[in-house]
Amino acid sequence: MGLNPGRLYYIVVTSVVGDFRSPSDNSSFATVPVPPVSLIIADRTNSSLILNWTIPDLLKGAPDISFLITYNDTTTVRAEGNSKELQMLKSGTLYNITVATVGPQNLSSTAIQNSSYTLPNPVLKVEVRLLSTTSVMVNWTEPQDFHGYYQYLVQTYNLTNAVVSFKKVNSTSIIIENLEPGSQYFTNVTTIAAAGSESPAVQTSFHTKPKAVTGLGNVSETTSIQLTWQRQSDYKSSYRYLVEAYQGAVLVQNRTVEQETYNFTELSPGTLYNFFVSVVVDKVFSEKETISSQTIPEKVPHLTATGTTTSLNVTWTAPRGQVSSYSIRLFKNNVLVSNKTAPNSSTYELFEGLDPGVLYQVQLVTISGPVQSNSSTISNATFPTPPGPITVVSQTVRSINFTWSPPNNMSQDQYNFTVQSNNTNITITIQRSWFLLEGLQSGSPYIISVITVGVLGYQSTAVDANKYSKPYSISNLTRTQITTDSVDLRWDQLESKPHYSYNVQAFNSSYSEIFSSNNSTTYATVYGLQSGTTYTFNVTTAVPDGTRSEPSMVSYSTRPFAVSGLGALTLNTTSISLNWTQPSQYKSYYMYIVKTIWAGGITNITVQNESAVISALIPGTNYSFCVTVILPGSTEGKEICTHQYTKPEKAKPSSVQSDGSNSSILVMWTFPSGNVEMYRLTLNSTGSGYNDTKKLNSNTTSFSFEGLKAGTLYSARLTTCTGPFCEDSDYVTNATFPNPPGPIKILKQTTSSIQVEWGEAPLMSSGFDYKLLIYPTGNITVVPSHNTSFTFTSLLSGTPYNISVKTVGPMGLESGSVSRTGVSTRPHAVQSLQASPQETSITVSWDRPLEYKQTYYYNVSWRTGTSEESRNSESENITILNLVPGTLYILSVTTETADGTQAAPNTIQTWTSVSRVTNLMCVGPNRTNAEIWLSWKKAAGLSTAVIIQVDNQNYTVPSNSCSSEEWCNYTVSNLKFYTEYRVDVWTQSSGQYSPSVVRDCITGITEPVIPPNYASMANVSATDYHKFTIVVSGDLLNKSSGPITHVGVLLTQRIAEGNACDKAFLTKTYNDWKSGSLEAYLTAVQTPVTGTRSASSLIIDVGTSATWENYVNGELEEGQTYRYAIALFTSLQLNASRVDVVNSIVTITNFYHSIVLPKNSDSVLVAIAVGAALGILGLLLLILIGYNIYRKRRSSVKETPQIQIHSMRYLTRSSALHASMRRCVF
Repeated sequence: MGLNPGRLYYIVVTSVVGDFRSPSDNSSFATVPVPPVSLIIADRTNSSLILNWTIPDLLKGAPDISFLITYNDTTTVRAEGNSKELQMLKSGTLYNITVATVGPQNLSSTAIQNSSYTLPNPVLKVEVRLLSTTSVMVNWTEPQDFHGYYQYLVQTYNLTNAVVSFKKVNSTSIIIENLEPGSQYFTNVTTIAAAGSESPAVQTSFHTKPKAVTGLGNVSETTSIQLTWQRQSDYKSSYRYLVEAYQGAVLVQNRTVEQETYNFTELSPGTLYNFFVSVVVDKVFSEKETISSQTIPEKVPHLTATGTTTSLNVTWTAPRGQVSSYSIRLFKNNVLVSNKTAPNSSTYELFEGLDPGVLYQVQLVTISGPVQSNSSTISNATFPTPPGPITVVSQTVRSINFTWSPPNNMSQDQYNFTVQSNNTNITITIQRSWFLLEGLQSGSPYIISVITVGVLGYQSTAVDANKYSKPYSISNLTRTQITTDSVDLRWDQLESKPHYSYNVQAFNSSYSEIFSSNNSTTYATVYGLQSGTTYTFNVTTAVPDGTRSEPSMVSYSTRPFAVSGLGALTLNTTSISLNWTQPSQYKSYYMYIVKTIWAGGITNITVQNESAVISALIPGTNYSFCVTVILPGSTEGKEICTHQYTKPEKAKPSSVQSDGSNSSILVMWTFPSGNVEMYRLTLNSTGSGYNDTKKLNSNTTSFSFEGLKAGTLYSARLTTCTGPFCEDSDYVTNATFPNPPGPIKILKQTTSSIQVEWGEAPLMSSGFDYKLLIYPTGNITVVPSHNTSFTFTSLLSGTPYNISVKTVGPMGLESGSVSRTGVSTRPHAVQSLQASPQETSITVSWDRPLEYKQTYYYNVSWRTGTSEESRNSESENITILNLVPGTLYILSVTTETADGTQAAPNTIQTWTSVSRVTNLMCVGPNRTNAEIWLSWKKAAGLSTAVIIQVDNQNYTVPSNSCSSEEWCNYTVSNLKFYTEYRVDVWTQSSGQYSPSVVRDCITGITEPVIPPNYASMANVSATDYHKFTIVVSGDLLNKSSGPITHVGVLLTQRIAEGNACDKAFLTKTYNDWKSGSLEAYLTAVQTPVTGTRSASSLIIDVGTSATWENYVNGELEEGQTYRYAIALFTSLQLNASRVDVVNSIVTITNFYHSIVLPKNSDSVLVAIAVGAALGILGLLLLILIGYNIYRKRRSSVKETPQIQIHSMRYLTRSSALHASMRRCVF
């Protein structure tokens, strides 16, 4: 009795026998603590509850007192002091909470209890939809962690904060009615989980729709329309009005205004608009009121009227805006004479049939639909008609009198005339219809214009007249030249003008003709007259309009004609005959003078007849002869002349010879008597068709013809020429030497024959032969000229021969010879050709040909594609080096003689061996798909593809698909991770393969795969108050993604079971966790034992205080709850002694179930405690027996107080008994 609750007491029992005392060992026991007082929920949020309780007075000062808090019967936490915040709770959830006192030896009191809801989360996305001017619908989204028992409190306030609606609902929407139009309200939505458990309110504000306007009216102008309307009954100062103008469906203007009126400006005239007015308050719009109105059409901006004599053309510029039509009216003296309507597409109207020279007024109105513009007015007049044609009444050298008729369709009082003369600068306005122009120049043009002038000073078109004054007559008329049919006249002109022309008339008793001169020259020639006849000539000055002066006259006679057809006929080398025809208009009294002219002098004779013979002339000489008609008196006709040669004497060639040349002939001769102007030397050949004539001067006596054909007969003829006469000699014949043939070509050589061809002998005609000679046989062969080839047969193989050819021409003449030496017959081909190919070389061998000679050698050629090479060999084998691997080569071996004559080639083809690839490398990349990256250096030579074999699967890589000219790459996919594969690589070229290149390649690693049943693969095998042991199954350490190099354990007290573990926690250590509020950290890292694909189980102790790099496997806290996750590394990289998350390859399981560590008890072992208790009880029993005996003996002794032993609880544990104990004194 009298012990305080929740205390630890120590008991020592001392046995007393006589004077002996024997104390027992210390024993401890604890009293049960009393429960706390009044559990209060002090505060709460949507994820926490704050608990307060009162510690009983009996526990004040008691050591090692804590409180065990249990909520929802599953979760327990410990707390010191009298408060605790429960965190990470679910929102809006009811929690039943008990709190019990825990004292020494983990003795617990009875629990006190309370319950409370956490606050619910607020609703989401509160929205308001306007229904009418007095109602709205409020909608919201359920809060997070929604529960079916939730209710919602919806409160609506006006601007005075008065509640206008207060409702609780179970749904997520509500209609609020009976509101004021155009008013602002605030609505709060609160989530209710239970009474007193409410979320924070979510508020939104809104305006109800205002009422629509009424009394909408308008006033229209040309480019504006004024709208007006009435205020609504619910009008507020915050109201604004949205006014909109539409043209059809197109919005053209909109404004927001404060007053009940608005003037739309800058509208299109004559256009129909639809107007809408709505009330706006805080972006809330009332229903729209509408009205339609049309602007007044615009007057035309530019109106013009242009007239003719009988019409007015009215034009205008189309106004802005819409136009339906135009109304155009025409007035004369304010009387309407015409009214027309024009479509809107028109900008002109023509009024015709009007009176000339009259003033008219035009009015134009624009019409658009039912409305029209004000009128536009313009006045203008028609033009007057012109006066009648102008005529000339009379004219002198100083004046002209003009007259005209009045204008048509006009009365005398409507007009007058304006007369202008540009030459005299005279302008005069008159009413009469005639005018005298005076003070003029003779023979000059004068232009007079007469214009009718009507209303507004408008003038008609001018009527012009262009007239000349009369010119003066000519003076000093005389002749300048007379011919057989013409007379040249000249005269003087007073006041001459450039435009003057002259009319000349020639006449006699039997002839009359007028000649006109169209220029201002004062001379003229009169043609077509009779020879030897007297004429009178009349000359008159004329101006362009035909006005003439008075005529002037004179008389003259013409000359006779000359003879015609004068001819000279050469009779021989010394005489010429002349004859001619009588002249035109011959007269019987005509006589002829004949004149002979040559280099030595002149002679004259007179004859009456029309012929004469002139003799005793010089051979080959040119003479001139002239004949003149003579009339009685001194008049002569024109002298007519001609010329003629006497014939020259003949000459004969004295010599024609070739002098051994094959291309020239020399001709020589002597001078003939008389004169020779030139020689014509002709050389021809009938056989070749050659004909050439050379003209030589009279001093030449020889000539050589060059460039002739060889071996051809030629004939020469000499001709002497003087004037038109030539005399030919007889022909003299000779021949040229033949040309040698062209070079000898070897057309074909066989083992027993040589076929030759030579060029034709140049410049040779037919009729010659070729002479052939071959040595050492000495055979001579003659072939005709049409054949230029020959085959020598029955020759020895591989033997050289000399061949020559000559040309044999006319008269047996021979040319020089053409030779070809050392021409060999072909040797026989090699035999038994064989080829032995290697990768870059081929060895070729063969047998000697038939009839082999020591001078033979062999030409070996090899080609592939367009490339060809060759080498010579004296032996019967050769090795060709530096070839391209994998290439088809065509090999030819040809026997050759010393002069290069080749036998028929012997050909064989073979492939060089295909080269293998080099520098084959493979990489198994990590983290990608399970694949092998191969790279190699291209095989030397040619190849069509590379064949890759992996795991009995072939892959073909075309050679032209490589990304570079030297290296190739290929990726083999669909493999397994961390698996060794044998890779065989062959080079392929046209069906041939190289030896293989082999590599053993290992695929990369990737993040380990976590099995679906991972939770059963890492279990806790043992726990202690500061650590626990995990056994990781070998199935979890599977090497399918690569060998597990490290296994890590991450701990948490906050992250729930089954939740994922973030890789970022791999960088967090035990020390980080102790010093902060981390959710998880990496505590233990261990390397598994390497072995087979599926490793054996791995045992990991957590909480051993061991260190690894910067990580500490720190001791855990007794009685705490932990959850762990397993990190599996196929590659662990460090950065500053911590895991490099980016470069490491790791997978982490979700967190496993919770582990609750046991507490570390201060009690003794149960067995020891029970033994001590029994010993004490026995001792007490003995003391009690002795005490009773003693009591009986001494009844006066005081009664000894009883010692009460309270019940004790023991906690079994695997560790040793706590060494320190407290002593309790009774």
